[in-house]
Amino acid sequence: MSAKLVDARSNQEYPLKDGVTTVGRAPENDVVLPARSVSRFHAEIRRERPGWVIADHGSTCGTFVNGVKVEGSAVLRDGDALRLGVTAHLPEGAFNLVFRAGAGSEGLAARLKRAARAIVERRKVDSGRMVFERGGGLLVVRLEGIFRKPEVDELAAGLRRELAERPLHVALDLTAVSHLNSYGLAVLVEMAAAQRERGRELRAFGASGTVHKILLMPGAGSPIRLCADEPEALKP
Repeated sequence: MSAKLVDARSNQEYPLKDGVTTVGRAPENDVVLPARSVSRFHAEIRRERPGWVIADHGSTCGTFVNGVKVEGSAVLRDGDALRLGVTAHLPEGAFNLVFRAGAGSEGLAARLKRAARAIVERRKVDSGRMVFERGGGLLVVRLEGIFRKPEVDELAAGLRRELAERPLHVALDLTAVSHLNSYGLAVLVEMAAAQRERGRELRAFGASGTVHKILLMPGAGSPIRLCADEPEALKP
C-alpha cells in the first residue's frame, strides 16, 4: 500500500506520488480540493526518504497538521490529521484529511530520528538563498530553498542593486527552488516588465513542480521568458 490522504468525512482516498504531490483548488493540482477557502496552489507533499514532508505554499487560510499551523514545512507521520481551508466560518476546515504512510513505514525510533533530522534540515532550507554571477552581458542568479515575501523582497533588492550600473539580461536558475508563491510571481512579472522596457529580458530556467505551474499562470503574455534549459537561458 502506497502513501495516501484519506478524507475523514467521505473516506475518499488521494494517493501520493513518490516524488511531489501538489494540493490545491486549481485543477492542475494532483489533489484537487474544490473550496474557495483552499488556495489555488495550496501546499505540496513530497517524499524525502525515508519519510514525508508537507510544505505550505503561502496559502491564504493556512495548512494545519494536528491543529498546528505549518510554517514553511513539517514532517508527516502516519495518522497525522491535516486541515485545509480554515476560516472563521469553517473553524474545522473545508477539508479534513488523514495522512497514511502506507506499508513499510519506519518504526517509532526511526521516525523520531527522522523528525529530529528534519528540524535541522528545515533550518537550512526555510530561507531562500541566492548567488549573483556576472559575465557575458548576463546577470545569472542561482536560487535555492523557499522563497516567501522576505526572500522575494531581498531578491528584488539585489536585482535592482546589480542592475543599477548598466542594464543586463537576467537569468534566474530555479532548479533548487522548492517554493514560490503568487507574491513572488507578481514581483518577478513586475521586474520582467521593467527589463522589457530597457530592451532586456528576465529569463528563468530549471523550475519544476508547483514552481513551474505558478510561472505559467500569466499565460502567453508574460514578460518572463521561460527557457527550456540553462544553455538557452545563458545565450547572450
